Amino acid sequence: MGRWLLPLLLITISSSAVRPSFASTNPNNEQDLPPVYSLLTDFDCGSEVVEHGKTRRVDYPFLLMHKVPTDDFLDSPSHPHGGRHRIFIDVGLKEGQETLDAVKSGFVTYSFEAAPNHCIETRNRLLRENLLVHDVALNRDGSLATPLPAPPANASIGICYLFCAAAGATHEWRTLMFSKQLGHGTSFHDKIWDAEELQVQVVPVADYIPADAEVTFFKSDTQGHELEVLKGALPLFQRGAVRMVGVEYWPHGLELAGTTAAALLRYLSDTL
Repeated sequence: MGRWLLPLLLITISSSAVRPSFASTNPNNEQDLPPVYSLLTDFDCGSEVVEHGKTRRVDYPFLLMHKVPTDDFLDSPSHPHGGRHRIFIDVGLKEGQETLDAVKSGFVTYSFEAAPNHCIETRNRLLRENLLVHDVALNRDGSLATPLPAPPANASIGICYLFCAAAGATHEWRTLMFSKQLGHGTSFHDKIWDAEELQVQVVPVADYIPADAEVTFFKSDTQGHELEVLKGALPLFQRGAVRMVGVEYWPHGLELAGTTAAALLRYLSDTL
């Protein structure tokens, strides 16, 4: 559902009782956050510029994914660990780059995207690379119309389970605003200049992940809908299944969704 490149929060979650530590690419809002540190600063993903005689740092969130370990397992098939059928949950695909990289590396990828044009583009990209993709058929109540096929026997071969549905807290149908131009995004909350409205299915992510599965990386890029996505994934976090989570951090989008950046961060630190 991504529309613009916005700051990303990455959180590594310990399997112990210790609360996860935050890694924020938006350190300028520290008064609203729990204790944070800037990955952009730590990994040198920015530059110094001079404006009106004052020097300030300009951070580039898109460089972050090339600096932190997510790069190693998402787009490095030759990496010594590889995907090996570990699980990647990708919510909000747009053109599906992270899904593509993960499947190439041998991940079992559960990908959720409400916009039909973005679903089609992701599927086509996977097929052009001769990668495995399964279009998940859902009944109107969100139950699987047919069981998901098992991953390939060879653990070096990944697969994408492609859900053409939005992720959220509960099973429901909602109005999505989307642009037919592939470069533009979608939103439940932010009106887009050339938007069309579409009724889409919303499902909780946790309903489709195997009960004994460990999720290596959970990504959500949903234009302010992140809190609802995380609520729908709560059972995964409650049983300690998620190792790392990356969520878009866009305070204005969260306000459009009827919540706040502080509420999202409290949920991440106090609930998950």
